[in-house]
Amino acid sequence: MQDSVFVDSLLTDSTIIDTMVTIPESPAEANLAVIIVSVILGLLIISGLGYLLFKRRKTEIEKEIEFTRNYREYLNTYLESDGSDMDSYSWLIDRSVKMQRIMGGFGKISYNPPFGQHRIQNQDIVIAFVPQIKKEFESQLNILAPNFQTLTFYTDSLQEALIRFVGVRTDDLEEAEQNLKKPHLWFILGFRQILSLPIYLLVLFGLLSSNKASSIRDSILFKIITALIFLVGVVSSLFTIILGWDEFWNLIGESL
Repeated sequence: MQDSVFVDSLLTDSTIIDTMVTIPESPAEANLAVIIVSVILGLLIISGLGYLLFKRRKTEIEKEIEFTRNYREYLNTYLESDGSDMDSYSWLIDRSVKMQRIMGGFGKISYNPPFGQHRIQNQDIVIAFVPQIKKEFESQLNILAPNFQTLTFYTDSLQEALIRFVGVRTDDLEEAEQNLKKPHLWFILGFRQILSLPIYLLVLFGLLSSNKASSIRDSILFKIITALIFLVGVVSSLFTIILGWDEFWNLIGESL
């Protein structure tokens, strides 16, 4: 009787043990899990890269706006002194190249000089007009009836260019702030940045200029290629998740 009870207890314990033991996943299920995790990690890494790029762009725009406003303050100080504040003028000259570089195309001007008969094309307004303003201040000290029209032309033109540039960059700042709230744009920018790595390598080794690289990245052809690769990547990722890695490559091999 005791032996029967002992056997029954062993059978009962083995049944409990069998129910507690989990069946191991099949290789296909394990591969699918790895694929899904890899795809998710890839999306997060690319999106994180895009977010950091948008964040950096926002910071750069803020610095450019701050620097331009600071430049205008020094310019106003110099103008209010009627050209006598040489410390402000020295600062304006010292930072004129940086200001011109930041403004880019917005710092170019084509104009007819006051009382001039010729037209000057694509002049760097900061680099050219700041010394010209000083020259006009000095010329007024040597005549009895100074001509304020010439001085007004240079000062107003420079002021308007700086104000216009701040307005444009303020719009860019608002756009950058909106982009930081759109995760799908993070992924697109990050994906585009990864595809641009060969271009950056060419710039790094001196085989391509920075301006040429920027024009390539901003070209319609490059954007179309990026969009096509993006679509192919999304479709292949979906098929891989649905079919599995081996089945997906078997399907590719059969189609070829």
